[in-house]
Amino acid sequence: NVDFTLQSKVNTLIYDNLKMNNLIGNVIIRDEQLIFEKLGVDMLGGNIGMNGVYDSKNPDFPFANMNLNVKSMDIIQSFTYVDMVKKLMPVAQYTHGLFNADIKLENHFNKDMSIAYPTVIAGIQMGISKAEVKDFPILNMIADKLKIEKMKNLSLQNLNFRLNVLKGKVGLDSLILPLWTNARAKISGFYGLDQSLQYVARLTIPRKDFGEANTMLNSLTDQARTKGLNLAVSDMVDIDVIIGGFFSKPDIKVSLHDMKNKLMDNIKDQLKDQLEQKKQAAIDEAKRRAEEAKQKTLDSLNKIKQQGIDKLNAEKKALEEKAAEERRKAEEKAKAEQERLKQEAAKKAEEEKQKAKEKLKKGLEGWKK
Repeated sequence: NVDFTLQSKVNTLIYDNLKMNNLIGNVIIRDEQLIFEKLGVDMLGGNIGMNGVYDSKNPDFPFANMNLNVKSMDIIQSFTYVDMVKKLMPVAQYTHGLFNADIKLENHFNKDMSIAYPTVIAGIQMGISKAEVKDFPILNMIADKLKIEKMKNLSLQNLNFRLNVLKGKVGLDSLILPLWTNARAKISGFYGLDQSLQYVARLTIPRKDFGEANTMLNSLTDQARTKGLNLAVSDMVDIDVIIGGFFSKPDIKVSLHDMKNKLMDNIKDQLKDQLEQKKQAAIDEAKRRAEEAKQKTLDSLNKIKQQGIDKLNAEKKALEEKAAEERRKAEEKAKAEQERLKQEAAKKAEEEKQKAKEKLKKGLEGWKK
């Protein structure tokens, strides 16, 4: 059995037109395996570190398990010289810039030592500090459909995302992609080794950035206002983009249905509000009229009551005045009767006095005789 360690240091290595510099690390040959330990090499404008194993126990179907750490590697050069990038990430040919990546990679090889791509299993954590996407046909098609020219060239900054490779498909889950100021995209889907595409993107774009679409929206809102509706169209518009077909012949569908649904919901809400307002106004008017009728009835009853009270008070006053008059008359009559009796008593007393005088006089005259 072969078992030895090769401490490698190669200044320049050219493999299949790919130039590599400063290859340093350990290669261990043991038990029909090549074990790569702390292997590093400068290539494609950056550096790649490698740890892993190549297993040839099955010479017809050898296997590799690698951990790769990529730093500052040129994206377009990677597409040009690395077949796996061509197969799994064809968008790289339109992306100008550098990338970093941590890659966990498992795959088998064919007899000719080419990668058996259907067997590839990989987790790739990508980082792009700064890059430009230019002349990407799919992006151009979306830009043409939306009438947004600036979408044809995108600047990428501080972008981090994860790719998963399994069963011949490269999956992308919920990538948040800044497009330009206040615009972004959320992208999920996969790309197949057969170049098939199946992505869904939710774009959130300022309404002012739309051309004809914004004109249409303004027209719609103006028409709605003439009918008494005040459509609150958001300054930000959500757009669903479905990308299907194949990389060489994509099928792009752009849908504003979510925005239309929001507009319809807005219209329904406003109509409902108007109906509720009219309903409430009718209820308030009915309450007002009922309160007014109630008040009129109360006022009428109070008037009748007051009239009754006034009548009773008038009758009471009249009775009191009559009683007072009768009492006055009775008092005057009693006074007059008292005066009469007094006068009669005085008269009678005078008469008795005169009689007494006469009797006394007669008595005196008789005594003189």
